[in-house]
Amino acid sequence: MLLKNGRIVTGRSVQKGDLRVSGEKIAEMAPHLPPRKEEEEIIDLEGCFLLPGVIDSHTHFSLEARGAVSDDDPRNGGISALWGGVTTVIDYADFLPGLPIGESIEKRKQVFSECPVDYHFHLVLNEHFTTDRLGDLKELAAMGISSLKLFTTYPEAGYMLEEKLWPDILTRCKEIGLLVTVHAEDNEIVKERTDNYRKAGLLDFKYHSRHRPAQAEIEAVRWLRQMVEKTGCPLYVVHISTGGAWEVLACAREEGLPMLGETAPHYLLLDENLFSYPRAARNIMTPPLRRGADQECLWKGLSEGSIDVVATDHCAFTEERKLQAKNVLEVLPGIPGVETLLPLVYSYGVESNRFSMQRLVQVLCENPARIFGLYPQKGSLQPGTDADLVVYDPRSSRVLQDEDLHSKAGYSPFSGLEIKGQVRLTMLRGEIKVREGTFTGRETGGQFVKGSR
Repeated sequence: MLLKNGRIVTGRSVQKGDLRVSGEKIAEMAPHLPPRKEEEEIIDLEGCFLLPGVIDSHTHFSLEARGAVSDDDPRNGGISALWGGVTTVIDYADFLPGLPIGESIEKRKQVFSECPVDYHFHLVLNEHFTTDRLGDLKELAAMGISSLKLFTTYPEAGYMLEEKLWPDILTRCKEIGLLVTVHAEDNEIVKERTDNYRKAGLLDFKYHSRHRPAQAEIEAVRWLRQMVEKTGCPLYVVHISTGGAWEVLACAREEGLPMLGETAPHYLLLDENLFSYPRAARNIMTPPLRRGADQECLWKGLSEGSIDVVATDHCAFTEERKLQAKNVLEVLPGIPGVETLLPLVYSYGVESNRFSMQRLVQVLCENPARIFGLYPQKGSLQPGTDADLVVYDPRSSRVLQDEDLHSKAGYSPFSGLEIKGQVRLTMLRGEIKVREGTFTGRETGGQFVKGSR
């Protein structure tokens, strides 16, 4: 298969050229490639960008938490991802007590057996993890797992780790080369604020940002900085929502500390005023949406390079389930987002002149692949690597509508925003999955991708 006349985008350049696919791999790339034989399929990409398949490094398909399961399973969530040009997701496997640590990964692989995109996992260390299992973490590297997920909050869901465990865990991860990713909100601040608001009867959805204030995230990131200084273990802060947390991260990086950061489209484009709108429960996630000033800080971090990745925290619940909540403490937190990741970052990052196409490829493709040990198999256009490709046509525009999307959520918090361009083709390991508005590939076929650090 020969893709011709595309504007080929890497993290360093945009160049007009051709790319050949042979089987599951990229065979060659050059300014001009002649057909090898008459029967070789040729796809003309005139006017379109050709970039690596997008990696969403933060999804929650079939998440089991708080007595509920998120509505997008790996199969349906993966289909939605492919419509948006996402070819690899990094989801989560919970630590399962009483079993060899590898079983946590193997059981999660079974859940993903019919996923149509390739996938990798972060292992979540929850309240069941104890320091006598530290030696087991080395098994993860042999299984191709490159990262852990830790929480500084959510004791009610069983995720929060005791503070005294952190130094030993981080020291061990530093020794064996595991990256630690963290959901950063100071639980004492959240608990005190929520208790006060509960006593005052202030439980309407419009108070969500006050229950979990920006200061909780800022203080948690400050504490994480201290942990990095103490242990030397690299940390990756997920879904940064506040300008203050970004400033702490950026200062730490300037001083040479190994701290990485991720944000999400909803923190870049939506603000806390949505919590006062009708059907506000649809838009509840944690951390909450913030202010316009926070958005500008996050865009600045992305453009300057102090925020490394944009991912979605895709955790889809149907509108019906979300609206069953009577108050903010009852809402199932999470929103859909995997399908709109690329279109939104292109429309409001590149088309709004906040950064270049090269930077888009860095934050959506190359950086997540490098950080989680999947590069160059994923996130690159190097010959010999997986032919995960996206063709993006920038010439159209539309207003995003709920009915355009394929998540079981049935809605998007981004509905009503103008989108510049569209995905014309999504290819996973040489198989065209989506083409010209039609799903053409298998609805299964994804594979576990090993990572290394």
